[in-house]
Amino acid sequence: MTIGLPVLNGAATLPRALDSLLAQTHEDFRLVISDNASTDETPAIIADYAARDRRVQVLRREKLVSPIENFGGLVLGAQTPFFMFATDDDIWRPRFIEATLAALRADPGASLCVSRIAFLDDGIEGLLSSGTGPLTGTAAERLDAYLRDVGENGRYYGLHRTEALAAGFRDLQPMPAFDWLALIPSVLAGRHLELPEVLLLRERTPIANYRVWAQRLEPRLIGRVMPHWRMARAARSLLPAEMRDSAGPALWRLAIASASNSPYAPVRAAYAAALGLRRLLR
Repeated sequence: MTIGLPVLNGAATLPRALDSLLAQTHEDFRLVISDNASTDETPAIIADYAARDRRVQVLRREKLVSPIENFGGLVLGAQTPFFMFATDDDIWRPRFIEATLAALRADPGASLCVSRIAFLDDGIEGLLSSGTGPLTGTAAERLDAYLRDVGENGRYYGLHRTEALAAGFRDLQPMPAFDWLALIPSVLAGRHLELPEVLLLRERTPIANYRVWAQRLEPRLIGRVMPHWRMARAARSLLPAEMRDSAGPALWRLAIASASNSPYAPVRAAYAAALGLRRLLR
């Protein structure tokens, strides 16, 4: 299996993440680190780890590329049947790979397995992440369950069958919530499994970061008012014709709800007011 770790100026937390990955009870993997033109101590840190552990491979980008290109290049270049993304600031408990890999091997109809995920609050394990729940049933039923509860999309950081995940990155364009879009082929390809244990601890991404990304990636006004508008349209186009109409309402709800992360404060305020009024009218 392959672990793909895209990083940009992650020196502050990268050693902690690498130590937890290299301490996994399942030891047979390749860890490929794609350094996105970092300007801090990241290159020196990963060079040191690569010198000490033959499983570590380093890809160095001399010019900054988009997150989609840095993530996608790792999975599209993987030569193993199983793949997982890693980040520079998360912590994996020692059995993460062992447990998820065993579950996928035992279920040929599954395309992904993820454990429960907890957030780190000031270094302490806190609330559980949403978006890791199992997806079962027909492809249409799995898609409906996914779109109704994407949450933080924690399943993105599970263990994947490489081909199912790679299908989501082919022809993927830069946009907010690209990770939501990238998983749709995986949802259609097979079941998603969830282990009941918390085997991954994640740092929260500040909400302000999402708003910056929306402003940077969305040239059109509608995409800044509803940052997931383009993702929803692209998702619908990915679906088989017989699923497009039934998935439309859920995708539209996702687009509307993303107004809460618009870079424009008046839009966020208007959405919050509309949401409050809707609750009062129930």
